[in-house]
Amino acid sequence: MQSCSFSTNGELLVTGAEDRTVRIWKMNTGECLHTLRGHTSSVIGCEISQDGRQIVSFEENQIVMRWSFTGNTWTLSYQFRSEGATNCGSIPNSNQLIFVGNKNYGWRLYHSATDKYIRKRLMETSDTESVYGNISSTGKQIVIGTNNGAINVFDCICGHLSKSLTLFDENVDTQQVNPSFCFDNNHIISTNNGSLILQAATGDYLQAQQTEVSNYSIDHMHNNQIILMIKNKYINLLKSDTLQMGSSRSSIKGANKMGLNLHGTNIDDLQGISDENAMLFAQSGDYKGFSTEEIRELIVYNEKSHFEKILKIEFSKHYFDSRSTSIIARNSNWTHLESLDLSRNSIQDEDTIKIGKNRTWKNLKELILNSNQIADAAAYALAQNSCWKHLNKLHLSSNKRGILGITALAVNSTWENLEDLDLSQNLIGDDGSFTIGQKTSWKFLKRLNLSSNEIMDKGTEAISKNATWSHLEELNLSCNKI
Repeated sequence: MQSCSFSTNGELLVTGAEDRTVRIWKMNTGECLHTLRGHTSSVIGCEISQDGRQIVSFEENQIVMRWSFTGNTWTLSYQFRSEGATNCGSIPNSNQLIFVGNKNYGWRLYHSATDKYIRKRLMETSDTESVYGNISSTGKQIVIGTNNGAINVFDCICGHLSKSLTLFDENVDTQQVNPSFCFDNNHIISTNNGSLILQAATGDYLQAQQTEVSNYSIDHMHNNQIILMIKNKYINLLKSDTLQMGSSRSSIKGANKMGLNLHGTNIDDLQGISDENAMLFAQSGDYKGFSTEEIRELIVYNEKSHFEKILKIEFSKHYFDSRSTSIIARNSNWTHLESLDLSRNSIQDEDTIKIGKNRTWKNLKELILNSNQIADAAAYALAQNSCWKHLNKLHLSSNKRGILGITALAVNSTWENLEDLDLSQNLIGDDGSFTIGQKTSWKFLKRLNLSSNEIMDKGTEAISKNATWSHLEELNLSCNKI
């Protein structure tokens, strides 16, 4: 025997053999139910579909065959040649699709009813060839082994590389790595030149056995047993409790609770995105915190994206982390943006510095950064932005701004149109308010909020003596030490 595959319900085992046959076995009795003939060379790959009514098999001569179960009989539906093919299988959650692993392209996709070629995924890396590829039980990821011993995990939706696991044996020139997801997709099991290896999805080794395994299949229904083919002659049933699973199952936790890893993926210039894919990025990776609608309409290009019409963006209380803030800071599409609200996000100094370096938002009029973790360095970066000439509203309340940050803001000579400045609850003290009181370029200032800043008489006197703010309508000095 050359290959084997469990049915989804765990009741059947399909095998391919050197005698050019495909056989279907009943697991609980060992009875051979059907023998399929038609291949002209050894059957080195086979897989039964989730509905149990289709089988895809593959022979050494690179002929792929698709079998159908009608009534009580298996018949050959069609066959085709696939140059460079390495293995074959069905797409989970889709009985209409089959894939064929390819040493040059990673895998090719075909329509299961008509054998019509649909597309290929370009997953090759330089100087390496794909050996085997297998798709996770959810159909969201594909794991591919290469001839240099590496294991690469790809996102089937977007085709990007999620994880590259460590090499098995760098001293071996040609390796035959056959990996698959197992145990709720939190682990990867693989064979390589006879060795059976179990790894966490993060790449950590859990166990390696020298068992002369030539092939295997995982029972995804019960998720606790693996069929091992030894030297292409014998079949062993391996229970998961015989493997060292470790104290915990490390995994790349994604939005679907599986091994999906979206960190580092940049979709800023993606030409359109489905609701399903947008939801994945909204729940995991660098875009966590954005809503699905915000990703579709503010980040990626699609029929609803009219970036030139985006004037106001409200990201208040999105719980953005450093990665999410970086996505905002690097955006160059919002060329007509007038108002940006990033309040209540716990944005740090280094994140605000990135925002201060954006030179695209030349029409920006309102910047609201209340209730974050912004301090002096960020204030300096904001003050250095010479493109925000139209800025008339700056709210920075409830941050960690000190005297150095206030000095940087006061030195700024670009914001001549500033009308509304909120620096409340920053503990700037007398020195900070004194510095603001010396400011003479904010000729159009109408509202100034300096409440809860521990301002005393010196700072208050400086504010009261400013003769430039002839348009001032509101001055808030409550909760200070005057």
